Amino acid sequence: MRMYLTKLERQRRQQDFLLAAVWDVLMLVVLSAIILSACGFARAATVLDASVIVRCQDRDGSISGGSGTVIDSRDGYSLVLSCGHVFRDAAGTSVNVSLHDGRVVVGKLIKRSDEPDLALVSVPITSPAYSPLAAGDVSQQQATVTIGLFGVKAGLVRTVNRYAGLPNFTVARQSTEGDSGGGVFNDRGELIGVHWGGSNGEAFAVGLPAVRSFLASVEVRQQGCRRAA
Repeated sequence: MRMYLTKLERQRRQQDFLLAAVWDVLMLVVLSAIILSACGFARAATVLDASVIVRCQDRDGSISGGSGTVIDSRDGYSLVLSCGHVFRDAAGTSVNVSLHDGRVVVGKLIKRSDEPDLALVSVPITSPAYSPLAAGDVSQQQATVTIGLFGVKAGLVRTVNRYAGLPNFTVARQSTEGDSGGGVFNDRGELIGVHWGGSNGEAFAVGLPAVRSFLASVEVRQQGCRRAA
């Protein structure tokens, strides 16, 4: 009886993952219509194609999810940048990644960090697009677009490095669950930060200097893919 219940629970969890993946793809299709019609940003289609949804199974059997951005893709592998807290309670290193073109693949968590709140996932597949890191840093009143699990949100940078510690900035817009790990892009479609939370009409993002340092710590250059070990 105990073995049967364990098998049944395993089947239910597999079904949960499948349903979540189908939902992810549907949401990404909806996002395509929103971003292309509502935002006049350059490279809108590329930014959307580079945005993914990530999910992992936690140690208690529940499923955690968030957003991410493909920052490089070559030689059959892609790198996805997301938030560290999305994987804080992960049961292992396997990550379900839903791409905008409908593919759902299993990637591997290479590294996660609490400070900065970032994570890097290697996916054994070539992405239709990737978003490069911007050359410069953000500035106040800069126009941005953030792509999260449930929508595309536009807003202006309100503050830069308001909080002590690692580079950060805030954007004047609402934050919703599922935005964590989503890319914050400038009007050229370049990645300028990673969303990690928000409150009171402000969204918080990890700044590019922290992103670059994090990538350097795992020996990943701006445009150099690293295979999962």
